[in-house]
Amino acid sequence: MSFEINLNDVYRGIDFADQRFRAAAERGMQKAMEELKADAQAGAPNLTGELRQRAHVRVSVSGYSVTGEVSFSLLKKNKRGWATDVALFLHEHRKFKEPSTPGTGPKYLERPLKAKSARYREIIAQEIAKELRG
Repeated sequence: MSFEINLNDVYRGIDFADQRFRAAAERGMQKAMEELKADAQAGAPNLTGELRQRAHVRVSVSGYSVTGEVSFSLLKKNKRGWATDVALFLHEHRKFKEPSTPGTGPKYLERPLKAKSARYREIIAQEIAKELRG
């Protein structure tokens, strides 16, 4: 799942070429995505703990956009030798009758992203504001 902020819309007139501003935007996105990762890990099924250990954060900058991604990947081979992405299956599964850990279940990445998107945006904005003041 990815989360994107178009800085062109938010900060018109600010020179994005300024390395300090760019670095602040990247730092803010990194912090926000690390928090999203932690929130998603807390809601991810935890029968063996493997899934929670397979979360990754990636931040990239292109033009006026800073993109942060949080992903989970847990490949397992079935009896026939086919690889299945267990992380994707568990995320998209409709419901669990009896989750191994209360409060965990499907949409473990989507739920915190939707519920706390304003918080993640605020983390990014705070990092940029801190850099502009300094």
